[in-house]
Amino acid sequence: MVTLLICAGAPETRSALERIAVSVPGLDRVQSTVDVVEAGAIVRKEPPDLVLLDAQLPGAGPDTVRRLVTSLGAPRVFMLGSRDDYAAMALALAAGASGFVRPDVSSVELAALLAHVLSGRRVGGAVPPEHVVAAQAAAQVPVQRPVLTEREVQVLCGMSEGRSNAEIGRGLYLSEDTVKTHAQRLFRKLGVNDRAHAVASGFRLGVLS
Repeated sequence: MVTLLICAGAPETRSALERIAVSVPGLDRVQSTVDVVEAGAIVRKEPPDLVLLDAQLPGAGPDTVRRLVTSLGAPRVFMLGSRDDYAAMALALAAGASGFVRPDVSSVELAALLAHVLSGRRVGGAVPPEHVVAAQAAAQVPVQRPVLTEREVQVLCGMSEGRSNAEIGRGLYLSEDTVKTHAQRLFRKLGVNDRAHAVASGFRLGVLS
């Protein structure tokens, strides 16, 4: 039996996710809770195959993710969170989350994501990449810490705070194009392709804290 646990605070969020989940082929059971502690108890008692965890809930941090993914049954955990909260994405991925689902994901896309993950496949290009940050890139972080310039570190810090290139530029008295150039060099050094994975690498390498 394939099961899903939804842990979200807002009733409308839970209801919406439940409606989406019942449309997923092969999903036999959907449970929901508003409390992170209760979610942990459910996972220990009847481990689900997949957990959708609202990142805005009290206690829904990396420690909780780590406890869930290392518990008996090792469910896959996806975080529900803000589009621009790159720091939260990075911490969740580093703690073992399978991905980060943004709140503007459509019902069709989320249903496709659930079906994809529950089929046992990794999240990758077949699932809308603009809505899901896959955990697999976290494993591609170089073992040796790359040498970043002071400016590149400043740009990375700005990314971790969810700032746009223009906002980072204003704070550093740089043009947006200059910030983009620093970002591209930063991505190459870290071996990543986007902001979220750059921030994840920054935390894993100790550049960010």
